[in-house]
Amino acid sequence: MDFRLQPTSASDAQRMAAIAALGMCVALRQHCTTARYACGVLFRPSLVSGLRALDADPALCEALHEALEIEDVARLAPEALDQLIEKIIDSLMMYLRICDWSDPAAEKNWTDEYS
Repeated sequence: MDFRLQPTSASDAQRMAAIAALGMCVALRQHCTTARYACGVLFRPSLVSGLRALDADPALCEALHEALEIEDVARLAPEALDQLIEKIIDSLMMYLRICDWSDPAAEKNWTDEYS
């Protein structure tokens, strides 16, 4: 199965990554998924390196880099996992509050593709 999100710009890719990461962190915090799953499907080095290649916001890259540690923390120091997740959530929320939402791609209506 091939499933891809299709950002239309570098800023759109950053927003999509931040929102996906935020959702995964909330799911982890609520025990709806596992650290292994999160690190297997989203929190991968390729996400961070791909965003860095787009010259992504350093704060976003740092938050996602910290997310790469989630599985190790869950295994080696589970008592520290909630604190790490909260730190990542706070960083992602801070990024989303300051990122540029004026990009026209952010306002595209998905129904435009079918009109």
